[in-house]
Amino acid sequence: MTDDDALLRSVLAHPEDDLPRLVYADYLEETGDAVQIKRAEFIRVQCELARIEPAHTGPVAESSLALRTRERILQSEYREAWLAPLRRRGEPLFSPSCHGHFRRGFVEIVWMPARQFLWKSELLFDRAPVRELRVTLTTVDEVAELINGPQVARLEALDLSDHKLGDRAAFEAVRSPSLRNLHHLRLKACGLTDVAAIDLAESTLARTLHSLDLQWNQFSETGKKILRAAFADRVALDG
Repeated sequence: MTDDDALLRSVLAHPEDDLPRLVYADYLEETGDAVQIKRAEFIRVQCELARIEPAHTGPVAESSLALRTRERILQSEYREAWLAPLRRRGEPLFSPSCHGHFRRGFVEIVWMPARQFLWKSELLFDRAPVRELRVTLTTVDEVAELINGPQVARLEALDLSDHKLGDRAAFEAVRSPSLRNLHHLRLKACGLTDVAAIDLAESTLARTLHSLDLQWNQFSETGKKILRAAFADRVALDG
């Protein structure tokens, strides 16, 4: 195993921790390669932004603006080069329907069809510390397989929005042990009704989720009241 592999393994094993990422950045800088040196800077910039911005409540600080500007410059010039290894034939983002987004210097958010994620998830998790999946194409049966599969247990955010999945999506979510580590669930415009509202409100997700986005569904005022009672300000509802 090379130094690069060993350091990446550390990042993958501790996705919530900035230290392995910063150690990896030091290694990249020491290679002397121009693109790798810029990647090292990018990792440090994004880690610093993640550190200072969550606690920000007032006007945007000058330091934050400077970091955001540098982040945009680096991404505009090098993003495609940094994503290229994940886009090669056989790699998880090879398909034009798959996309990756950097957070804290590594690909943490992916847009993928559900079937593609089911096929490529192990390879994907072996390549990047992915924490969030945004499903681009799916069927109800694929969602059921996804939600109940072991792969989704490694995610902290799942977005199934804008697919007409109906109440079955909520039913599968509330009974799946694989969502125990999930912090954020988005089911916007999924055709959910009060049946789903009751399932969600009575599930363990009402205790474990940090946020639940249910905008643009078909809840009655009674359904919305049930959801607000269970999730309080953690649920987003239209109206």
